[in-house]
Order: sequence, then C-alpha cells, then structure tokens
Amino acid sequence: MSYFKKALEMNPFNDRAWTGIALVAHEMKDVEWARATLQRALEINPGNKPAKELLDSWGQDPNGN
Repeated sequence: MSYFKKALEMNPFNDRAWTGIALVAHEMKDVEWARATLQRALEINPGNKPAKELLDSWGQDPNGN
C-alpha cells in the first residue's frame, strides 16, 4: 500500500497506482474502496485494461470475490 501511496504523492494521475491501491483494498476486504479506486483509475485512463477487467470481475460477485 505504501508503494502505491508514494506513487500517488508524486503523481495523483497515476492510474496504475490507483489500480494497485484497489488490489490492496480488495485484499483488505474493503470492496467499496476497491471499486472506487478502480473507477478513479478509469477516469484518468479509460484504456486501463487491468482496471476494467478487475471492475468487471468484481462486479459479478456482491462480495467482491
């Protein structure tokens, strides 16, 4: 988490860092935060394929699994 936070401190428009935070948030079982950070990544870069795929796959299960 700290790696991604540092990346965002240097560049808040780093869509890959937002995607990384989403992965960590998901592992911490904070599904709402994970989805919100993926949406932020896609606002910055609509072509972020990993973020799209994660959001789609997490959307299939209400528990985010």
